[in-house]
Amino acid sequence: MSAIAAVRFRSSAFKAPAAILLSTVAIALLLLSNDSLPVGFGVSAVIISFAAWFAVLQEEDRGHPADIRVVATAAGALMLLAIALSPMGSHDVWSYTMYGRMVSHYGVSPYTHVPHDFPHDPFLPLVARGWRNTSSVYGPVFVVFSAIGTALAGGSVVMARLFHQAGAAIAVTAALVLIWRRTHSPAAVMFLGLNPLVIVSVINGGHNDALVGLAVLGAVLLAEERRPVGAAFVLGLAVLIKITALLALPALLAWTLYRFGRRAAGHLAGLSLATVTFGYALAGPGALTALNSNHTLLSRSSPWQVAHSLLGVGTGHPFAGVPRSEWLAVFGLGSIVVVSTVAAAIAWRRRRDSDLGAIVALALTAYLVAGIYVLPWYAMWVLPTACIVRRRATMVYIAALGAFLSLIYLAKDRALPGTVSLGWWWLGAYIGPVVLLAAFGFVAFHPSRATEVAPAPGPLETVS
Repeated sequence: MSAIAAVRFRSSAFKAPAAILLSTVAIALLLLSNDSLPVGFGVSAVIISFAAWFAVLQEEDRGHPADIRVVATAAGALMLLAIALSPMGSHDVWSYTMYGRMVSHYGVSPYTHVPHDFPHDPFLPLVARGWRNTSSVYGPVFVVFSAIGTALAGGSVVMARLFHQAGAAIAVTAALVLIWRRTHSPAAVMFLGLNPLVIVSVINGGHNDALVGLAVLGAVLLAEERRPVGAAFVLGLAVLIKITALLALPALLAWTLYRFGRRAAGHLAGLSLATVTFGYALAGPGALTALNSNHTLLSRSSPWQVAHSLLGVGTGHPFAGVPRSEWLAVFGLGSIVVVSTVAAAIAWRRRRDSDLGAIVALALTAYLVAGIYVLPWYAMWVLPTACIVRRRATMVYIAALGAFLSLIYLAKDRALPGTVSLGWWWLGAYIGPVVLLAAFGFVAFHPSRATEVAPAPGPLETVS
């Protein structure tokens, strides 16, 4: 080995550990100083984490993978830190707790009651004011999960939050194990395990989106192993946590139909829909309220903000005579149609691709770029499956989308100078979403380089 080659090798050997250390410190800083951290430092921390992951990915592509033990240790340490701290930024964990207590302590349905119905409950003051008069927007499986947590926690605030935070951490850990077994890629593990969105928003926030992401990944892996019945059941569980997981079904169905034939596709479609139907039937008619959630809520990072502004909702524009709630209902219906159509189009156009993970990830990403109400932790539906995507452009795009959502919401409640605040609003509400939507169209519909595999029907699992 020449002297120059030796220097390059040592440089490469040093780059990955340094990037992992930088990312770990940046995420730890976000956790420890989130409320007091100046917005500029917070933004830098997110960007540093993204850049560090990208550097590790590039080194891996050059034949210099990071040490998986270093990545795993850093991810484990950050997860423990995230669990040790009280949730910051989001109060969703307390809504989960109230819905669970309705079942375990009051014996009523969280679909027909709201937190405010229990004014003397010790957890009610912890629920965000805007959600105290809202019934559960989550699926029956998650209601049962929350009820188990509240039964175990009793009146302990610490135990109540730890149940959901630890549940999210366990789900992420299980996903990391599946990702490593599938890819043997430290960069893929780092993509999820050293991601500020995952550590800060999902695990520290105790969000149930971690359960959805794990289930979607499991369904993809089972489908690739020619186990459509298992894939259908696992996907059904994901839908019974959050209905948006249903966007993965067209991708799984079209891909399975092309490769394994009608019988396998029939098993997949029939059992997944039967699982969802059975779950909602047990929960009762009130559970259907979850299917109508968020239809009149508009988030700042949604491209529907552009339509909202162009129509002059709430201003002196001629259309302003129409109540804002009616416009938002129209936008909500429009977003459902657009997202469903795009997800189905991706499924059909890319059904011949060998990379099922990419198809499912992009189908779910359609909601993140075209939904009316999008929050950073929603990206968790996509991130675990994105880790097994073989096409780098798709992986990098999804990572950048997650970073953008984190950046926008990092500063939403911070006091910023007038000019900076206005520029931040334009970036988050208009420029960023439109650019990401255009980039999504290219990534999702540009001809994939993934190797196409001819249909190869073979032995399938049977229902025992």
